[in-house]
Amino acid sequence: MVGRYRVDVASFESLALPELQVKKGTDLFIIDEVGKMELYSSSFFPAVLKVLESNIPVLATIPIPKSGRDIPGVARLRNHPGATIFTLSTDNRYAITERIYSQIVDTA
Repeated sequence: MVGRYRVDVASFESLALPELQVKKGTDLFIIDEVGKMELYSSSFFPAVLKVLESNIPVLATIPIPKSGRDIPGVARLRNHPGATIFTLSTDNRYAITERIYSQIVDTA
């Protein structure tokens, strides 16, 4: 359980891990909300790190550390040498879109 949610690791892995395979012709990986639930899968973070090593651009959402405590796998993504972190808020979420798009296009 994570909060009020139950984590079905087998279902999660059967859906997520095949999508994290580096395939010819892949131009961008989008991973929505990498957080506590993914820690229950011992295969998820290694698969994401393999994608990062492929030099294919990755757009991922990660949580802001709470009370100074970061999720270990998320910290590895946040501190990856190729990572650029954009902090979104309700005030900047539309304005920052162009910066994110430019970063992805420039990386590709």
